[in-house]
Amino acid sequence: MYPMQRDNADFIGVTMNYLGAFMGSDRIAFYRVDNGQTMTDFALQNIDHSFHNGYLSGMHAFDPLHVSRLNRADQRAAIYHLWRQERDCLPQAISKYRSFLSCFEISDVFELLFRFEGHVVAGASVLYRDRQTIEPLHISAAHAYIEFNLQRHIRKSGGYVRMLLTNKLGLSPREIEVIDLICCGRTNSEIAELLQIGMATVKTHLIRIYQKLGVENRASVVAFMAHLQ
Repeated sequence: MYPMQRDNADFIGVTMNYLGAFMGSDRIAFYRVDNGQTMTDFALQNIDHSFHNGYLSGMHAFDPLHVSRLNRADQRAAIYHLWRQERDCLPQAISKYRSFLSCFEISDVFELLFRFEGHVVAGASVLYRDRQTIEPLHISAAHAYIEFNLQRHIRKSGGYVRMLLTNKLGLSPREIEVIDLICCGRTNSEIAELLQIGMATVKTHLIRIYQKLGVENRASVVAFMAHLQ
């Protein structure tokens, strides 16, 4: 899933179609997860963009199924049901979130988290107009199939390197962008111009990159990345 290229888009499209057919819903959001808590690179199927924008602009804070809340609460579970998760949330927060969902005729949600080498790297939200009572083993079969293919896709697409940098070494997406530019031979001033950031910010990124990779200079960064390839 790294970066979001044509083969990734094709994979995600096939995955959402399979998940929709398996779980009986055509309203699905598929997303990438950075550092086990940040949702990004959304792919939407039959989901109103005003709903998506409203979710990202603030309503996610009230979502019992937000990946950061689920990943923090249970490192092993992978399938979550809105009606069960909301029992552990404050009534006021649930009421506000339910009101938001009802504006878009959403009554129920299943959240599926997918892992790679023990880290949550992607997720899918399956939305329903009515409350659902789907057999857990039925969902588990779909989840296992998707997770297996996702892991295989990550290895095949070269996404493993970014996964390692993000989840194991703790680099931010911006720091990875800086690393990419360093490996292309870009100077600090060129990096600042390309990323539209100040020179001081570039130097701060470099310091953090050196610390996280355990290296001392740009040449060592290039060598480190070449070794990962």
